[in-house]
Amino acid sequence: MLTFRAWLEAKYWGKEGAGCIAIARFDKTGNPSGKILIGFRSANVVKPNLCWATFGGAIRGIKGEIEMSPQKGAEREFREETKYAGPIEEMIHVYTDVQSNFQYHNFIAIIPQEFQPILNWENEKSHWFSSWKEIVSATPQHPGFTRMLRAARPIIFDLVRSIRSKSLAS
Repeated sequence: MLTFRAWLEAKYWGKEGAGCIAIARFDKTGNPSGKILIGFRSANVVKPNLCWATFGGAIRGIKGEIEMSPQKGAEREFREETKYAGPIEEMIHVYTDVQSNFQYHNFIAIIPQEFQPILNWENEKSHWFSSWKEIVSATPQHPGFTRMLRAARPIIFDLVRSIRSKSLAS
């Protein structure tokens, strides 16, 4: 466990992190969805807090020890922060944010159906967003999350469009 003193020296909870947002194929009643689940960081987490962000955390400690792959780390954090126990059909890497001595890997988890997250202390709320306009209007946003949205916009659009068209066709 990393101490607060070690965090102050490192400036981050390690040197590398990973996280994700989720896109659901169907809503709870089986209708096509394509909605995107995003978390809102609580006041209990290291700043920036009280902002929209991915569900995520550290995967490499301050001494450089690798705890797990970015993909496994993003999945672990998503499950830990939302208590999601269902299948993840696909975990798609969309962007790596590199800032100083820290890098953060961003993924999109494709899941079969929307669910009601049971949030831990790291998030005070979450929301299933149905449009890009809703997402970019949700403020404040974690700076890394905003950079990820800018970089991954075409990928997110294509995924949502593909999910909605396949869901409607089946």
